[in-house]
Amino acid sequence: VPPGALHAPEPRTCLVLLSLGFRMTSFTDLGALNKSSGKVATFAVRVVGAKATEYTFTSKRNNSQVTAQKFEAWLIGLSPQAYCIGYVKGSPAAIAEAKKKYVEGSVWILAQAAFDTMTNICFISTPIPWRVDLAKSKMTSRNSEDQADKDLCDEMPQEPIPPRSVAEIARITNKRTTDLLAIVKSISEQRNTKNGIAVADVELIDNSVIKPDVLAMVKVSVFGADKLFLLKDNEGEPIVFFNLSVTCSDGHMSVAHYADELCRKAPSCE
Repeated sequence: VPPGALHAPEPRTCLVLLSLGFRMTSFTDLGALNKSSGKVATFAVRVVGAKATEYTFTSKRNNSQVTAQKFEAWLIGLSPQAYCIGYVKGSPAAIAEAKKKYVEGSVWILAQAAFDTMTNICFISTPIPWRVDLAKSKMTSRNSEDQADKDLCDEMPQEPIPPRSVAEIARITNKRTTDLLAIVKSISEQRNTKNGIAVADVELIDNSVIKPDVLAMVKVSVFGADKLFLLKDNEGEPIVFFNLSVTCSDGHMSVAHYADELCRKAPSCE
């Protein structure tokens, strides 16, 4: 073998790689999900971050405030950077059934995808800008003791990893939401809002640049004492922020992470 050349894998390794490739490529990458591919393709997804919450909306009938329930979870595809939101809306019984059905960490095959047509994509923070209606889509469980199901479950990512860089966030020019994985560079002195909510300004960086030899940086107003404690305890470490709110006015961008939004330590590299 010439110096520096890659050694040919052993025959058994070839068979394993061939088998792995066949299983994984039999499904479409979730990153290709759209209204066209959703009708004909099949996608392997893992359910992560499942939760049921209440929300309010204004009734078009009489302009009154209505309280309803929804179930939401991340659907992570073959890559941890390819994920979107799956949801169920309906009666308390429907939400309870969704919680029972879509168990945390379970793996499913998504086909005939149906989408939320009401939410503007600017306010969908995930890298795949679609919200999948689980009740109207075809979802097939792959959580049996069958070896093929076990192999698929073993291969699927465990957590979502936002792919956008700090530089991409710094270049946003319109109002929107986004997810971000970044390093906590610094945290300002904590203060309180008029409602008594703790808030501090947090500078975030990664290895992306805004111009040659200048690292990109965004300043985020982070709300919530528990989150600030987490950030202070992990200054200099990578943190994942879900659903950052970005607003732009008169050429100025501001970014906030409100108290009810999630941030957590970045998953460790394996």
